[in-house]
Amino acid sequence: MSPFYNLDLFNRILKGAICSLLLSLPAYNATVAQTIRYVKPNGTGDGSTWANASGNLQAMINASNTDEQVWVAAGTYKPTADPANRSASFSMKNGVTIYGGFAGTGNPTMAERNPTGFATVLSGEIGDPGTTNDNSFHVIFNPAGIDNSAVLDGFVITGGNASAANAPDCNGGGVYNNGNGNSKYCSPGFRYCLFVGNRARAYGGALYNTGGNGTSSPVLSNCNFRNNLAGDSGGAAYNNGSYSGNSHPVFTNCSFQTNSAGNAGGAIFSDGRVYGSSNPVLTNCSFQDNASDNAGGALYNFASTFGNSNPVLTNCSFRNNPAVNTGGAFFNNAELGGNSSPVLTNCSFQGNSAGSSGGAMYNYASVNGNARPVLINCVLFGNGDEKTFANDGGGVTATYSLFDNTVAGNTYSSDPTNLTTAASPFASPASVALAPCSPAIDAGDNSAPGLSGITVDLAGNPRIKGEQVDLGAVEFQILPPGAIFSLSADESGCPVRLTAQGTGTSFVFTGPGNVLPGNALPETYVFSNVYRTGGTYTLQAPGVKQSGTYTLTATYVYSCGTSAPVTQTVTVGRRCP
Repeated sequence: MSPFYNLDLFNRILKGAICSLLLSLPAYNATVAQTIRYVKPNGTGDGSTWANASGNLQAMINASNTDEQVWVAAGTYKPTADPANRSASFSMKNGVTIYGGFAGTGNPTMAERNPTGFATVLSGEIGDPGTTNDNSFHVIFNPAGIDNSAVLDGFVITGGNASAANAPDCNGGGVYNNGNGNSKYCSPGFRYCLFVGNRARAYGGALYNTGGNGTSSPVLSNCNFRNNLAGDSGGAAYNNGSYSGNSHPVFTNCSFQTNSAGNAGGAIFSDGRVYGSSNPVLTNCSFQDNASDNAGGALYNFASTFGNSNPVLTNCSFRNNPAVNTGGAFFNNAELGGNSSPVLTNCSFQGNSAGSSGGAMYNYASVNGNARPVLINCVLFGNGDEKTFANDGGGVTATYSLFDNTVAGNTYSSDPTNLTTAASPFASPASVALAPCSPAIDAGDNSAPGLSGITVDLAGNPRIKGEQVDLGAVEFQILPPGAIFSLSADESGCPVRLTAQGTGTSFVFTGPGNVLPGNALPETYVFSNVYRTGGTYTLQAPGVKQSGTYTLTATYVYSCGTSAPVTQTVTVGRRCP
């Protein structure tokens, strides 16, 4: 049953989502703005203090000037008290930061702000709470001229229902950013926001960014999109850069879960048709259990008539996203000279599925279109076996990537840096963390362009642990054990004694021998062929008589195999007769 009609289920989802999103909210040490306006439920004041707080959020936003703030206490706020005014919405304002998450009593400071405990909700539920049919078309409607100096921080956005027959009120139930028109723009900022339980009859259940012949490229960080629905496309978000327009939103540390679309793009639809461009940038984002009734269970990227739809994704995961027909995680569609070739660096795919083909990705190109996504340092396992990729005029260019060995080899580039495996490289079906001994560990390319400036992985841990980056979105944080030893030479007598000292288990040592008469090169001999089982030990080589440099190499045998060799050298200056 849809959560939009099961209100008890919806409330449980809402409560859990708030906790999971906002528990990670950092403490703010913000410089207090010149003016702060205060809002709390049922407030009757002018907003000058908490004691004199206003109950009219929009009025306080409108009254604020550049570099001013609005602080909002816990509670639910609606854009109108008139249950018949479905066109009523909140709107943001340039230069104004709106903070939620304050207690409704006392005089809470920024240091005491706690959106987890003091959920601040912007709701489109203006009418009968038993139905969504009379909800606001948009919880927030941002007109042209809004830039990312307008910021919403720490709010829940819910209950928008863009159910009208025609635009704009059939799109963007949660937030509608209107950058339509020549030289128009609308690109606000959102931080630590939860978009849950919004819907649209057509496009963008939670978020509709329209830059048709204009620009709409909002910046979102640490936001969650859950249980949003679009009747057509873009269950969570629709990025419209069509008709010479631009829509390049930036999503950082965002998650998309259980969003759905009746046609395409269960989570996100990016539209770059007719000389337009929609190239969102997604870093450290996760997509789980999103679904479409046709194509692109998570993402659908569309480019036609010389347009572009080329998302750039780094450290992103796709898990259990289904499409009824094609493209479980991705559908890349390029027609009439369009280009739909996203670039994915260190991304993980697990358990995505499609009823027909392309469990992970479907690439369609026609009439001089180009649909050739690029995968670098990626891991794909359990996404439909031989039907993991489906290429209809398109293709996949992959390097330094790992596939299950049932993936049809002719569906992606046969680069020698790619690997295959019969066993899952992941810790479990419920996680894209790597398993110990996974072949994805230390198998990546540190110089991948997408890793420039990237310091953490999807889990917030160091992106590179050790010398080599892992494949996939999550770095394995336990370094494999290695041989630890030193090598020294005792030249006090002849022959010279070489001594190796080390601590560890299961070492094997090899090294050069003496130069024999008549030979240009030293013979190779085993310095020590014994395995050690713990403790600190000392091993001595047979005496050497030839001066020069001696090298000793050690490897460590452990549960996952043999470690990379460790080499030590020592120079012997004395030549023995």
